[in-house]
Amino acid sequence: MTTNRRYKPYSIVKKLEKALTMGRVFCYNIRMDSVINGLVGRSVVDGSEVLYYLNSKEMQLALDKNPDSMNDSWDLMCKSLVGRGLVDPRGKVFIDYIVVNGLAKVFH
Repeated sequence: MTTNRRYKPYSIVKKLEKALTMGRVFCYNIRMDSVINGLVGRSVVDGSEVLYYLNSKEMQLALDKNPDSMNDSWDLMCKSLVGRGLVDPRGKVFIDYIVVNGLAKVFH
């Protein structure tokens, strides 16, 4: 089973009602359909869905794979989200997926 999944058109999901779940790897939700680049997660407090739409600079920071700079890049990305008036995900959101060009990948 692959962890990469391209989103299905809204009309197909509408026929299936609210959600289509396939195993533990992928959970499709209608609201995720609009995320092109971003993070999809759940609130630590109540488990509600949290979506972060990331700009190009934030995506670059979130995708940093260099072990020497990845933690600093993640902190800069989180500070950028707070600067835009969004909730800081550190300690408040379980990040399930990172969406790159409409393709969801398991975050960790």
